[in-house]
Amino acid sequence: MFSRDFAKLEVMRNLIILLVGLFASLTSQAEIIEFKLQTEDQACKGLSQVVVSQDKMVLYHLEVPMYGTGQVHLLTGNYQIDAVNKEGCSFQDVIQISDLPNKLINVNLAKSARKTASTGMETSMGYANPAVFNPMSYNLWPSPWWGGWGYQQFNQNFYNPCGWSMYGCGGNYYPHGGNIAMGKPNIYLTGKDEGKFKLKFTGSSFNFLATVPSFKEKEITGELRKGSIYSDNTWYPYLFYDARVSDEHFQSTQGFCGTRKEIFKFMMEGLAKYEFPNQARTDFAEYWSVKIPEALKYCVYPQASAQLDKVAPLEFTFDDKSQIQTERLFYLVIPQDYKGKRIPTKENRFSDKPKNQWKHYSRTVVPKMPYLYEWGVGFMFE
Repeated sequence: MFSRDFAKLEVMRNLIILLVGLFASLTSQAEIIEFKLQTEDQACKGLSQVVVSQDKMVLYHLEVPMYGTGQVHLLTGNYQIDAVNKEGCSFQDVIQISDLPNKLINVNLAKSARKTASTGMETSMGYANPAVFNPMSYNLWPSPWWGGWGYQQFNQNFYNPCGWSMYGCGGNYYPHGGNIAMGKPNIYLTGKDEGKFKLKFTGSSFNFLATVPSFKEKEITGELRKGSIYSDNTWYPYLFYDARVSDEHFQSTQGFCGTRKEIFKFMMEGLAKYEFPNQARTDFAEYWSVKIPEALKYCVYPQASAQLDKVAPLEFTFDDKSQIQTERLFYLVIPQDYKGKRIPTKENRFSDKPKNQWKHYSRTVVPKMPYLYEWGVGFMFE
């Protein structure tokens, strides 16, 4: 009798969890906010770091070329958008999502006093020195050219890849459904001198959280010119996105566990074995060497093309119908010990350590064949 009652309670508990999840997905409606970098100062050029935050919590960190575009998916509320580049140009404004349904924000970088966006809203903070904002000076560029203000301003959160909780991303900060945060997958195109292309993500359960440049209906067109991507009259070193997905197609039996230094080495070795281009490996090292959250140990569950083609299926075509080879590699990182506490709970299928160590493989590159390379690192949503 007791076991039967317990079973009924367990069924009711699971039903409640399901209903709560459905209610959250219905009420957590997202607005897609697009932005475009601009400047009237010819000295303000090159890549800029764009940070979107809420209540001092960094939610998105994007790298955008001048005159480039991007988009972020946000819940209803007030957010702050900051941008800064090596030339000492910057921008800051507050955006209110309820008043900005799918409206383009012009991010106008300048060396003088900060300018507000085209929405006409007033900036919440002003600075005598526009170059003091510093969310990521420890990250993509080694010299602290942004000063030290950002470290305190964002509650030390910019070391993390998302709005961080204890062992994963805070699900209440982000819209859409799915228990996995795909953090900053970068897409590189190589092996072809020139040609027009179209890239489209086709998965129905796959939801973007951010992209650079802006994707229209999960699709983007452009040209590949000697390894660089040209789209919307702007050069991009790579395509970028954040996404939220379900773990149903992820493997949980093969991986690697170790310290921060050990798993970073493991991930870098994977990129080398899969023969990712040098620039892709350099970008990975610069970003993830500081973006992996603090923990005593971690377990990494690599997901290769076999899994990603189901989780986030994509179609990539050249106009001349050239054959394209894709190489996709995504590392799901699960912190195992945080301040002496074993995480996550046993209810999660990634809570047990991998049964087998994941084996890298080498492949033979086909001469002059176009390649699409994609790397990413992700975490669970709490």
